[in-house]
Amino acid sequence: MPMRERLMDEAPSVARAFDVFERARSAYVIALAACRDAEPPRVVPAEVIRHLFQCGALVFACYCHPSNWPEGPLAAPAQPLPPMPARICAAFASYIAAGTLPGPISDALRRGAPKTGPEELRDEGWAVAYALAAVEGVIVDGKPTATVAEEFGVEPRTVRRWKVRLAAAGVSWTDMVPAAVPAADQAQFIADRMRAAGQRYLKQGRLATPRRQ
Repeated sequence: MPMRERLMDEAPSVARAFDVFERARSAYVIALAACRDAEPPRVVPAEVIRHLFQCGALVFACYCHPSNWPEGPLAAPAQPLPPMPARICAAFASYIAAGTLPGPISDALRRGAPKTGPEELRDEGWAVAYALAAVEGVIVDGKPTATVAEEFGVEPRTVRRWKVRLAAAGVSWTDMVPAAVPAADQAQFIADRMRAAGQRYLKQGRLATPRRQ
């Protein structure tokens, strides 16, 4: 089972995600020391660094998940964010503010960045959320895949590929909708954000599979 699905299969747990992050951070620290002591010094393997960032992203995903804010985003969360990820983000922000990439980020990017970044994944997530919500009857649309493809300017098979990928990661349309949104408003909420995501996608020129004219 994918790590994201394993951690978010029931109620997303900040504490469980943080435990996984701490193990990844320890592995990174050990690898970093070994690489620095090597002759000649080596760079920490990309998979170790990227796993660290993946685990860090899970901590924030669990913290921001609607179920962690049962009384809304202005109230106190059910589970607080541990200080360590916040300190790391603050240190990274200081480096970036000074015009320098932190070492772990530079090392992760050195061997090639992923083709799809977090903003694109978020927008693709709204596309999939719309399609899945339509399948479950939350949204009334007999051809949701075609609707999404039209909004994003891609072929329907591209939308189906997004659905397969996000389903494998354990993503559901309910993950995208805050708990504070009433059930009667969920369909419009998802549709509005799907269309906004499609506009962003088109402006970025990210046509994974360009639509035939």
